[in-house]
Amino acid sequence: MRISLARLENAVPALKQIVSCDKLKAKISFRLSYMIDSVEPALKNYGEKKLNLYKKYGEEQDGNITIKPEVIDTFQKELSDLMNEEANIFLPGISPEDIEEVEISAEKIGTIKDWLFGAERKD
Repeated sequence: MRISLARLENAVPALKQIVSCDKLKAKISFRLSYMIDSVEPALKNYGEKKLNLYKKYGEEQDGNITIKPEVIDTFQKELSDLMNEEANIFLPGISPEDIEEVEISAEKIGTIKDWLFGAERKD
């Protein structure tokens, strides 16, 4: 499935919480770890490109990068384009019942429910 890098980045806290649960069935853990293997390289590359944009258009002061006012429009356009870029990730085809052992907030589930649970199951 193709998903925007911004949506993928927003899903990281929920995904980390789910995959760290040690009460999941082995086949669900396997499916999720396979998915994470497809997500991690995309997020690493995205983070590097995002940092490069900040460095390109910003100035570092006291450990923080501030975007120069004269280039903020160009920076925002490039950042938006990057965030909307899509990564191709493997979706394991799981249901909410498959992760019922995971204690997770509705807010975090909201960042993943439409694409994680929407994949076709292959039992």
